[in-house]
Order: sequence, then structure tokens, then C-alpha cells
Amino acid sequence: AAGQSQASGNIVSSVQSGISSSRERRYRIARYEFVNLKDALEIGTERDDVVDRALHFFTIAVEQNFTKGRRTELVQSSCLYLACRQKKIAVLLIDFSSYLRVSVY
Repeated sequence: AAGQSQASGNIVSSVQSGISSSRERRYRIARYEFVNLKDALEIGTERDDVVDRALHFFTIAVEQNFTKGRRTELVQSSCLYLACRQKKIAVLLIDFSSYLRVSVY
């Protein structure tokens, strides 16, 4: 009334998973981008296990606030690179670097 404002809101959580709908949307988008990155780097069409592992690493990064202040595509790329290394897929860091147009260092 006197020029002041007050904000109120609720965090909407999914009943089934217990995480917020915005976080679910973020994971869904991340999975889509992992598939696009995997296809762009020609990692393989049957390698959905790599995408699942990369999404797991991305989930950990989000929960630990590792994504704050970092470009999402760089965090996602590092998660996919880590997943490829764990699955022993022959992919080099320079491949990710040239695709993203960033320095390896």
C-alpha cells in the first residue's frame, strides 16, 4: 500500500520424484543436449549408457552447485568426457575443445 512490495511463492515438487519441476526440466534439457553432443562428436548411436552416465555426473554437479558461474555447455561437456573415459571410449579432450571452440587449457 505504501509503495512496498512483498513476494511470496512455493517451490513445486514432483510427487513421484521429490525434486522440483524446474530441476526435472533442467535434467530433461541436459539429456537432450548430451545426445546432441554425443552425435556431433560421433561417439556412437548405440551408446545411450554414456548419456545416462553423463547425466548422472551432471546431476551430482547440479546438487553440489558446481554449475554456478560456469557455462552449462562446458559443465555438460566435462560430464560427457568423464563418462566416455569411464566407459573406455576413445575420445580426446581436444575433440571436445574444438567442437566447443574453447582452449584446452
